[in-house]
Amino acid sequence: MKLSFKTLIIVSTISILIVFSSAAVLFHYQNKRIQMQISLVEKSLNESFSHRPYLSTEDKQATLKEVKRQLTQGARRNLKMVLMLLAFSIFVTTGIAYLLILRMTGKLAKMLVATRAIESGTYEQKLQINTHDELQHLAEAINHMATAIKERESALTSNNDQLLSEIAERKKSELKLLEQKAYLKNLLDTVKAGIVLIDVENHTIVDANASVAEMIGCRVEDMLGQHCWGFFCPAENGYCPITCHNEALNNAEKTMIKASGEIIPILKTACSIQINGKKHIIESMLDLSELKQAQNDQRALREQLLQSQKMESIGKLVGGIAHDFNNMLSGVLGYNELARMKTPTDSNIYGYLSQVSDAATRAANVTRQLLLFSRKDPIEKNLIETNDLIENMMGMLPNLLGEKLQIEMNLEPGIPKISGNAGQLEQVVMNLAINARDAMPDGGTLKLQTQLETVSTRRGPEHEEIPPGSYVKLTVADTGIGIPADVISNIFIPFYTTKPKEQGTGLGLSTVYGIIRQHDGYIFVDSSPGRGTRFSIYFPVSTEEEKSPSPETKAPIALHGDAKIFIVEDELIIRNLVKDTLTPLGFSITGFSDAEACITNLQAHENPPDILITDVVLPGMSGVDFLNHIKGLDHEMKIIIMTGYTDNMDDIQTLVDGGAIFIEKPLTPDKLIRAMDSCLKSAS
Repeated sequence: MKLSFKTLIIVSTISILIVFSSAAVLFHYQNKRIQMQISLVEKSLNESFSHRPYLSTEDKQATLKEVKRQLTQGARRNLKMVLMLLAFSIFVTTGIAYLLILRMTGKLAKMLVATRAIESGTYEQKLQINTHDELQHLAEAINHMATAIKERESALTSNNDQLLSEIAERKKSELKLLEQKAYLKNLLDTVKAGIVLIDVENHTIVDANASVAEMIGCRVEDMLGQHCWGFFCPAENGYCPITCHNEALNNAEKTMIKASGEIIPILKTACSIQINGKKHIIESMLDLSELKQAQNDQRALREQLLQSQKMESIGKLVGGIAHDFNNMLSGVLGYNELARMKTPTDSNIYGYLSQVSDAATRAANVTRQLLLFSRKDPIEKNLIETNDLIENMMGMLPNLLGEKLQIEMNLEPGIPKISGNAGQLEQVVMNLAINARDAMPDGGTLKLQTQLETVSTRRGPEHEEIPPGSYVKLTVADTGIGIPADVISNIFIPFYTTKPKEQGTGLGLSTVYGIIRQHDGYIFVDSSPGRGTRFSIYFPVSTEEEKSPSPETKAPIALHGDAKIFIVEDELIIRNLVKDTLTPLGFSITGFSDAEACITNLQAHENPPDILITDVVLPGMSGVDFLNHIKGLDHEMKIIIMTGYTDNMDDIQTLVDGGAIFIEKPLTPDKLIRAMDSCLKSAS
């Protein structure tokens, strides 16, 4: 029977243990034996020396030393025997080990080759060791290990391929997510509405788009991690109904704090969402500042429109009243003048008639002011240097305003001319100066300024529609008590005044308004109590060429003639006035109350009048339409038109440019005679 590797190891080990154990026992026994012999010898010698007193101490020590030497030599001989036995045991053991090494070397070489093959990835090679010992068991274990490694490697390869595929898919998904995130980020940044994402738990902003950062005036990074109430809804000061009570918002008006500290209105919508299992609030918001401003502007424009419509309605009412009043004043002034012409100047009756004339003239001036407000009073315009007009007024303004007031002028040199009536523009400055004086009872400063200003859009500098173009801006400002806001909207209405009854008629500013509008200008007022008042007036720059004004003559005219005259006027008193004025001078007068009756007469008779006098405002067909109609009748006659109120001054100007003579009501014999004289002279 063959010895197994395990048996050889056990036998060798036991042999070595027996040899070493025996040697150790013998050595110990010999050592104990020598010690006992030495002790016995020492005891025996001591007893022997006690009976031999004659022995010296040196003899005793020499004897004892000799005995110990002999005993030691005997022990050394025994030790040599033990060492020889130990050397023999080692020799035997070494031989057994050599035999074991020879037995194992071949088997181990095969195992080494097999393990290196496994290391290189070859698992098909099998170990064939049939020693029925531990080496065979080891070889079989190596074969099983190779098979297990092969199976495990195959499984790992499969798993690795699957893992690589999953990693590739994951990378594709991550890339797609990054693209989607970038797309959503770009999309949110291009949205006009501001969007923020808020963590409900700690009320902090976790994300925001560029629009909300632009609205606030900071960077997105400056918002992240900050409490939401640091930017939105400051009045709630940490309390958030959305995050605290899950209240949703849908187009609710809230507020936002800009980086500059300005609080602006916003329109906010908010709802809750879950992100990674955590509750968040997403809020979208729009800046309402421009909308609110637009609403305020629209409200202001609506108020201006209502004010304009109110002023227009008042103007039409005033114009209608002035028209009727002028007709009545024509009768009063006309017949008063006829009566005075036939009354001695030194009589009491002439004085009475003069008083009536003065009162009627003042009434006519009031009517003129009303017509100026309604912009129906015809005016003669010339090119005017605004700076010269103001400088020429400096001779009388200081006396008018008094010593307590100072006048400051800032006139821009070289400004263009405007088209207007110098007398009326002086009245504008005069009325505004008087108002300034009344607003500064304790003294102050009146400022007069001119400058050229260009309006590029229809929204003017005073927030009202102004056509684009160049304007001469006249500013009249004072340092007085100012005007309350509820009064400003009414200051241009005729007869409206806040002054005591004996100090104002309420026609000053309404006249200013009418004159400026009749000059195609615009007037704006800026005032508040205690801050003074500033009137800004815009006159369009004129593009006309300067014309020489026609000289006026007021010398009495001796008029006589036999011309045939038609008068078309719906007021009987005016028709009678014309007849009573011209009939004594030799003229033939025929009157008509409307245009249709006159047209019928002209069509039925071949003998037309030499002069046709007509009112502009007639029942039925207007005077302008009437004159345009009779152009086709091929009648040569001179035209005199008269009115105290009209909606179409441009048409009247066209008739005047065509040779017609214009008379402004109230009609007086003097005006009528001068107009007749002009017609007769032009006819000759």
